[in-house]
Amino acid sequence: MREKKPGTVRRPQTSFDFFLARVVRFTLRGDRVSLPYARKTNWTGWVRFAMAGETSLRTSGMRIGFQGAAINERGMSVAVYDYASGVQEQLGHEAVVFYDKQKSNADVLRKFAGKFRMIGYEGAEDFRSSAEAAHLDFCYFITGGQGAVPCNLAERTGIHAVFRHFEPSADVYAYVSKWLADWMTGGQAPHVPHIVDLPAPSEDFRAEHGIPADAFVVGRYGGFDQFNLDFAKTAVRQALEKRNNLYLVFLNTEPFVAHERALFLPARVTLQEKSNFIHACDAGLNAKKIGESFGLANAEFLACGKPVFTWAGGMDQNHVHLSPSETWVYRNRADLLCLLLETQVSARDTELARASTSGLAPAPVMRQFDKVFLSGDYRAQDLSLSPAFRLKRWSQEKALRAKFRFWKMS
Repeated sequence: MREKKPGTVRRPQTSFDFFLARVVRFTLRGDRVSLPYARKTNWTGWVRFAMAGETSLRTSGMRIGFQGAAINERGMSVAVYDYASGVQEQLGHEAVVFYDKQKSNADVLRKFAGKFRMIGYEGAEDFRSSAEAAHLDFCYFITGGQGAVPCNLAERTGIHAVFRHFEPSADVYAYVSKWLADWMTGGQAPHVPHIVDLPAPSEDFRAEHGIPADAFVVGRYGGFDQFNLDFAKTAVRQALEKRNNLYLVFLNTEPFVAHERALFLPARVTLQEKSNFIHACDAGLNAKKIGESFGLANAEFLACGKPVFTWAGGMDQNHVHLSPSETWVYRNRADLLCLLLETQVSARDTELARASTSGLAPAPVMRQFDKVFLSGDYRAQDLSLSPAFRLKRWSQEKALRAKFRFWKMS
């Protein structure tokens, strides 16, 4: 059995224990306590809990593990970095990040290593032994939502699902957006969104790349092969021929057009580099065939006050729910071409975009992270879907797929 950290009070898991925990929490501390709890009832723990006093209920100094797997420039690694930062800076705990030595990006690893304790591993068994040796209070996994995670790595474990799967396991099973939690469980499962927190720009990206100050710049970044709507590529080519001050800047994107005003540049890893790029743009562009279960790039553009031209389709629909204006959402080639040719961003557009992401700042997101993953208020074992709900979602998905196919052909 794994050695227990000194001063940690285990929380029993019966219904009566949950009731007592809430009474004690709201009586003594308000709504910020986070207690690790045992998987089995532990009455001795409750005696210690009752005698410990308010100070020991704060559980500052918890050790939270993050399974980073292949650390790279993609959204899941960005999320791990942000949550680990929030655990240390907002919640006052220690973050330990585990990473795959063979599959991780060296540049991104250096960024992580400057802030967190990093533990590399080679294979599943090496990860298990490394996690057990770290004596974790909680271990966080960001995954597609399929499959179980290793048992007994920590006092508790949690899965943060980013795709449309429903296979609840671990102690906590949550989704990455409210839309995803609602679609997959009808709102039963909790959600914790990604954090959006970019610094002010520090350099003139336009001057660095020879882009005129009066140009209308549309930018895109994300997965290298995920700008994959053919009609969107056609719209970009046509717009470049018709709007003389239009520049398209693509970071980490597979080139699809050769034009002096279409720039395809390498990925930007640091938050400062991303901020410099986004602030040089007038608008963002998203053209991902399957849509976005969260849409971090969209959210980061919006947080900087930039409208995002985003496709209305895709079975993942959070990118549509993120958009504060229907006029920025396109269905087909003609819609996108119109946006690229005619958009002039106003001060109202800027404020509308920026206000839409106020709930994604570090403080509110980490309060949600604390409540969902660390408090013990949510249990994966409580989640279940009725046959009627499953049938409803199946029929809705069939109808949506047919509609999206029509849009792509129009």
